[in-house]
Amino acid sequence: MLQLSRYIHRNPIETQSPLVEDLAQSPWSSYPACIGQAKAEPWLECEYTYAVLGHRYKFKQYQRFVLGGNDEELMTFYSKGNTASVLGCPSFKAWVQTQYFTEVTRAAVIQQLQPELDITAIIAAVAAFYDCPISQLTEVNKGPTKGFEGRKVAMYFCQELLAANLRDIAKHFQLGHGGSVSFITHQIRQRQKSDKVFAQFLGEIFTFIMKQAA
Repeated sequence: MLQLSRYIHRNPIETQSPLVEDLAQSPWSSYPACIGQAKAEPWLECEYTYAVLGHRYKFKQYQRFVLGGNDEELMTFYSKGNTASVLGCPSFKAWVQTQYFTEVTRAAVIQQLQPELDITAIIAAVAAFYDCPISQLTEVNKGPTKGFEGRKVAMYFCQELLAANLRDIAKHFQLGHGGSVSFITHQIRQRQKSDKVFAQFLGEIFTFIMKQAA
């Protein structure tokens, strides 16, 4: 929370062309109010931030904190375009998912919680879960492993968690067209609906994928 607050308040001088020379003079920012140089609007909540800093000279302490510069890790995070993402530990992200993303698709949730998750990462995670080489998932096999469940499950999660384009998924799995992916993922969904044990198994794989991506 502290880092995010500082990131927001430093934004006017972190742009390629700084909008102000002095953050305290930024007319559209809540920063002047947070350091006691302007009247705070009724909706502005700063006390939590002050409490975390743990200093009785709250205005000076917060000003010193902001002027100290942004955390390098946070800057790297947002430089990748993760402006709508959720920051925090895996348990916090899971809590956000259950509390605030109940009315959106799972893919939308994943894009918020794990913005760097992609097809390659999902394939690697599923291969690790099944303890098999990645090639067993991505290559078309007409031998004993033909129809390997892990391959189908990997395709399913690529579509379920990323809402990835069928053609893109097909390329990763060496299939000629997206229709094959659609057919396979439909099979997985139908089995998920009719087989409670398999549905629970998919839940375990989902949890594993998210932990691998964290």
